[in-house]
Amino acid sequence: MTVVHRRERGTGAGNVVLKVDVPTEAKALVERVATHMGLSKGQATERLLLSLPLDARGLPLWPDIDDFQDQGALPIDKAS
Repeated sequence: MTVVHRRERGTGAGNVVLKVDVPTEAKALVERVATHMGLSKGQATERLLLSLPLDARGLPLWPDIDDFQDQGALPIDKAS
């Protein structure tokens, strides 16, 4: 049995819930990191997110980071 290290009392005050749907592989990565480090899934997700290298705008250094800005409106039919 893996021991999960909990946050120090009071250090989670002010944290918010992040509920997202992700592919199975992404969830497996979080679970693998959490298990390996003995952390909760929340702590592992926090470590993963905060370890991303960022540009001067505070956005991830992904080559396609700006490719999704102008996707336009969703193709939803207007009500008659």
